Amino acid sequence: MNVAVFSTSSTSLSLLTSILRHVARILLLQLDLTLSLLTSNMNSRQHILLLARPNYLFLTSTMNVAQYSLHS
Repeated sequence: MNVAVFSTSSTSLSLLTSILRHVARILLLQLDLTLSLLTSNMNSRQHILLLARPNYLFLTSTMNVAQYSLHS
């Protein structure tokens, strides 16, 4: 019975991490679109996106570690 519960919670976590990754991608795309509309200078837009990207990478790497630790 414990194996079935673990399997279900693992599946739920996989689904949740997938959803969170898609949400993070959508938010980055919205940020990119907003910045491109607000700024005409490409260099400043790229600089701001470089500041936002590490947060996205940290979010996805944290979810990967959490997912891996549950499967181990």
